[in-house]
Amino acid sequence: MTQEAARFLEKAWLLLSHADTMLSVGLNDDAGRTAYVKFMRLTKDEPRVPANLRVFLYQAYNLKSIADYETGPGSEISLERAIDAVKTANYFVEYITSLI
Repeated sequence: MTQEAARFLEKAWLLLSHADTMLSVGLNDDAGRTAYVKFMRLTKDEPRVPANLRVFLYQAYNLKSIADYETGPGSEISLERAIDAVKTANYFVEYITSLI
């Protein structure tokens, strides 16, 4: 594993631990935003990464957009959606770690 990859993974794990803390205090938007772990460019053309995990990155980016830019009714991320995103992000980072 390269030092750069190790640093990205270390940062991803740190952010996901922060997301767990956010969920525990009801910061669903923040946790949903944090679930976007920024590996889209690195996995875009990687055949070993299942399509559903690449799709997750698009979905997580959508959560980030909702948290950052949406206003009005329906502009908040539900607890269930945030929990699911953080859970999938953890799986995603575990999967990427296993590939490297």
